[in-house]
Amino acid sequence: VLYFGDSTGSIYEMGKGLTDHGGTITSYVETQPMARMPLGRTKTLRSVSVLSNNLADTLTIAATADDEATGDSDTKDYTDPYEVEYGAAVATSTYVPDRMRTRRLSFRKDCRHYQVRVTHSTKNTPFTLHGIETGYEVKGARR
Repeated sequence: VLYFGDSTGSIYEMGKGLTDHGGTITSYVETQPMARMPLGRTKTLRSVSVLSNNLADTLTIAATADDEATGDSDTKDYTDPYEVEYGAAVATSTYVPDRMRTRRLSFRKDCRHYQVRVTHSTKNTPFTLHGIETGYEVKGARR
C-alpha cells in the first residue's frame, strides 16, 4: 500500500490496483523560504543538518539562496557498514533497530533568504525525516 501527502498536510492512499511497478519513487521535502532579511541586509548560510533514521539509506540535501533555480547539493549516506542492509536480513542476521542519524553539509552562501530541499529516491526503502537545522551568520547592510 502506498501513501503520500501534499503541502496541506493531507495523507492519501494510492488506489487499489495502482502500483509503482517496482520502480523508484522519488519523494522530497522543501521548506518555505527561511530567515528572510530586510532589504539591504544579508546573511551567510553556513550549515544544514538533516536528522533521519538509518532506513532512509541515502538522502540528497540541497540549499538554494534567494530563489535561484538550482542550489548546492550533496548526497549523504545514513547507513553504517556494520549493520545489515534494510530488506537483506537472513535468519542469522542481527536485528538492527531504527537509529537516528544526523548528517551535516557546510555551505558559504550569501543571501537574503534560503530554502532547503531533502530528496529521497532509493528504491524499496522508507523515508522518515525527523528534523532540519540550519546555521547562518547575519551580516551588515549592503550599500
